[in-house]
Amino acid sequence: MAQQVKYNSKEKNIFAATPPLEAQKLLFSMAVTEGIGYKKGEKEKGMKLAFIDVKRAYFYAEAKKDIFVRLPEEDNAPGMCGKLRKSMYGTRDAASNWEDCYMDFAKSIGFESGLASPCVFKHKKTEKLWLVAHDDDLRKKS
Repeated sequence: MAQQVKYNSKEKNIFAATPPLEAQKLLFSMAVTEGIGYKKGEKEKGMKLAFIDVKRAYFYAEAKKDIFVRLPEEDNAPGMCGKLRKSMYGTRDAASNWEDCYMDFAKSIGFESGLASPCVFKHKKTEKLWLVAHDDDLRKKS
C-alpha cells in the first residue's frame, strides 16, 4: 500500500467509472426470464452468471505517471527509492489505470462498451454474452 501526496490540485481522471445498480439488475432479470436463451427443459441453453473477483487488481495495470516510493527497510539505502512500473493501491490514479486495463482487455476479446455506462459491455458477436465491470476498491465505497 502506498500513500501518494497530493501535489497537483488540478489533476483529473483519478477515479474509475462505477456501473449503475440497474446494470446488475438487468443481467439478473435476463438470466431468469424465459425467452432469453432459456426454454423449458433446456436449462443448459439459458444465460449463466459468473462473478469474478480479480485479486490485487490494481497491480495488473501499468503505471502511467512517474511515481516514486520508499523502499522497504531491508532494501533501503541512503538516497535510493523505487519507481512504480505497475499501479499500486493508495496512488491517486490506480483506479483509473485499472479501468483502462480491463477496458482494453474486454475490447481486445470482442466486447464493446455501453453508451449509457462505459463499464457495461456486450459482446459484438453474441447477444448472450454481457460483462459488467466494477471498480476493485469496494471497501472504501461501501
